[in-house]
Amino acid sequence: MTSIQSSSFYSDLAWAFRMISPPEEYEQESKALFEWMEQYAEIPVRSLLHLGCGAGHHDYTLKKSLQITGVDLSDSMLKLATDLNPDVDYHQGDMRSVRLNKQFDAVTIFDSVGYLTSERDLKLAVATAKEHLCEGGVLLMMPDETSETFIQNSTSTITADDEAVQLAFIENYFDPDPDDSTYEGTMLFLIRRNGQLTIRNETHTLGLFPISVWRRVIEEAGLSYATEIYDDPDTARGYRVFIGVKNR
Repeated sequence: MTSIQSSSFYSDLAWAFRMISPPEEYEQESKALFEWMEQYAEIPVRSLLHLGCGAGHHDYTLKKSLQITGVDLSDSMLKLATDLNPDVDYHQGDMRSVRLNKQFDAVTIFDSVGYLTSERDLKLAVATAKEHLCEGGVLLMMPDETSETFIQNSTSTITADDEAVQLAFIENYFDPDPDDSTYEGTMLFLIRRNGQLTIRNETHTLGLFPISVWRRVIEEAGLSYATEIYDDPDTARGYRVFIGVKNR
C-alpha cells in the first residue's frame, strides 16, 4: 500500500487477506517473475527489494531463491508479512520516498503499484527503485490493470472459510471518468461469525495508465525497457509485467 487513503482492508480487515489470497497461490507467479529477473538482469540476482510488499505472499516463495527486504506503508500488513516470513527484513515506508541506503540486484512492485494514481507518483516510485538498484539490476512492476486491459464494471467473487469465519469477498472495478488516470476498486466483505453477518465495504482509488506511459516513465528514468505477459491460470487472463534494467 502506498497511499494515505483510509482503508480497513490494510488495518482491521488485514486478516481477511490471508483467507482470500493465501500465499500458496502465489507460488507459480513468483517463480515466473524470478525467472524474468534472472533473464533480464545483467548480474546474478541474489538480493531483492520488494516495494509495497503487503502481507508478504510473493516473498513466501521468492525467499527460497533470494535475500529479501520488504517495504510497505501498512503496519498491519507488515505484521502479517513478518509472521509469515520471519527471515525477511521488513520496513515501514512509502515506495515514493523511502531510502534504505542499500542497493539490490532486483526491485519489484507488484499489484501495490496500483495505488500510484498519477504519473508523478509513478515516476517517484521508479526513481526509488533505480536508487536502490545495483548497476545491471532489474526492476519488475506488475499492475492489475492497464488502460488497454481494463474492463468497465468487471466483478469477481472469492469465498473462504475456517473454523471461526465464513467470508465472501466481492471486488468491482469501475472507471467513472475515462479521461483521467484513475479508476475505482470497490471491495465488499460478507463476514459470518457464529451465524452473525457483518457487512463491510470500501472504495479505493487506483491508477490506470496506458502501456505508453509505463514505457516512457521507465525510459525517462534511464532504464532499458522490456515487457512480458504473465498468464494466470486461476483468473484465465494475462497480466503485463513492466521491466526496467539499470544497464552497466
